[in-house]
Amino acid sequence: SELTFDVPLNKAAVLRTDPHLIFSNRVRPGSPMRSLSFNTARFPFDDVHIRQAAAIAINRASVTKEIGFGEFIPKADYLGSNTPGYDSTFKKVLAYNPARAAAILDKAGWSKRDVDGIRIKDGRRLSAELLTTGNERTPPTSVLMIQADLKKAGIELTLKPVPQAKLAETVRAGEYDALTGGWWSAATPDVLFLLYHSSQIPRQNSFGQDTARISDSKLDDILLRARQSQNAKERRTLYRQAQDLLTELVPVVPLHESHNLIAYRKNVHGILFDTTHNIPILTGAWLDAATSP
Repeated sequence: SELTFDVPLNKAAVLRTDPHLIFSNRVRPGSPMRSLSFNTARFPFDDVHIRQAAAIAINRASVTKEIGFGEFIPKADYLGSNTPGYDSTFKKVLAYNPARAAAILDKAGWSKRDVDGIRIKDGRRLSAELLTTGNERTPPTSVLMIQADLKKAGIELTLKPVPQAKLAETVRAGEYDALTGGWWSAATPDVLFLLYHSSQIPRQNSFGQDTARISDSKLDDILLRARQSQNAKERRTLYRQAQDLLTELVPVVPLHESHNLIAYRKNVHGILFDTTHNIPILTGAWLDAATSP
């Protein structure tokens, strides 16, 4: 094969050093990979303090190193770094900080633990279910590492298998505590509207993309005004405000940049990359057979 669109991560280091190949690891603009999407409409993740604590209790660096073989860039904010309108000001707000996570939970009244180390309050355990189908983009290894990190913080995350055919129905009904993540490629910060505006909450006859079911009037107003504005400066200001507010609301837990890895032989020329998904466009590509190894 002269080109592969799907580089196995465990082969990336070898391919990178192959003198006959060009190895490309490109970040997709839009939403980074999300490790968890909380259902913010029901216990326990209806409490923003629990969402904040969970987000900073997850060691992104360890998780991404394990699942990405060093190819993934850890991410703690809500837009890909190459997305128009991205503001790096908030990139460390949700950085790994287990001590701060513990303090947040203590202050929120979850200071006691049961014999299993899970926090309790008013006789209720800080426990949630994560829906899994086996077909997620989120690797099982990362789910188990996240589960272990949360348990150290005193948050129990149990895995609840659900058939793929039942997933959409379950999500529309809001019958879940958390979902595994994914990404959304877009060369515009309006991806934030698609993922976090309350109009995008899954409903009976639609599968909206706001699976966190976040419904915040301030965020809604900012995102709607941003997509309607014809003024570039105003849009930048509004999207900056949205990114700031999202790090406070924590509807999902960002994990790493959304990466697209490909490799191709050096005798392949004329490859271009699209601006939304950073995938190869082969319309003008050509092969120099004379230089093929």
